[in-house]
Amino acid sequence: MIISIGIASAGRQGPLLNLLNYLSSVNLDYRKIIICTPLHSSDLPHLNDKNVLILKSPFSGLCYQRNIILSALKEEDFVLFLDDDFLPRKDYIKNLTCFLKKRKEDVALVTGNVVADGVTKGGFSFEAGVGFLNNSFLNQYDSCFFQVFNAYGCNMAVNMKMVREHNLKFDESLPLYGWLEDIEFSLQIKSYGKILKVSNLIGVHLGAKEGRQSACRLGYSQVINPFYIAAKHNLSARILLKLLGFRIFKNIFYGIFFNNEIRRKRAKGNLLAFFHVIQGKIFPQRILDLKG
Repeated sequence: MIISIGIASAGRQGPLLNLLNYLSSVNLDYRKIIICTPLHSSDLPHLNDKNVLILKSPFSGLCYQRNIILSALKEEDFVLFLDDDFLPRKDYIKNLTCFLKKRKEDVALVTGNVVADGVTKGGFSFEAGVGFLNNSFLNQYDSCFFQVFNAYGCNMAVNMKMVREHNLKFDESLPLYGWLEDIEFSLQIKSYGKILKVSNLIGVHLGAKEGRQSACRLGYSQVINPFYIAAKHNLSARILLKLLGFRIFKNIFYGIFFNNEIRRKRAKGNLLAFFHVIQGKIFPQRILDLKG
């Protein structure tokens, strides 16, 4: 079973170097680490590690960069995509390998158990993340698994045989941060195998704030990307509402009643996207024209 790690990063040198140092210290059983950064990015100094391959993308965008990583994988059975602010527990790949050896053929995607997610908690420091992982050993996580609608993009193992056979790619129409790119890719690949969440694949998502797109752009993506994905995959109105979530309400509520500037800018992007949806102009790439 050959598993490599893929990391797409842009403008987050600190979290990326922390992750690489962490991965080298816990001796995870992977073939190599493939990192893709934008062409003019200075994310990394020169690394003298034969197990780390650094690729450059002509465009800055999560989907572009992940596709470059996919194209570089020639012999891997699975690639484990990690965000540059995700820390896998030291037994993550060992447990993933054991699981896949039992049922590799019918598995399209595997996602792990995020025991602490800084995205919903305002972000964690690297030290706090390591602390969460150390504390996780105090709990018993068996190897149970269950099917899920989509993998969580911060940690998802992709079946490369299915990618090669069906020429699967991340949708590059979702630019920059690629909001909901994990759901869109899950919808592509689920026709060929199961998407599973495995409880003993433990990790922590730090939720680093560096390098994220502007608040207005994010707000625009929060609305336009769900509509784009729903139209592309013929999703029901119920699923579309789930993809939209309560984010728009939160942006408007906190922006107006708590004078939160970031939420106001996101709400501005939300409203602009709804206006474009009403006009029938559902083009995620429009965020490239937005600022603020």
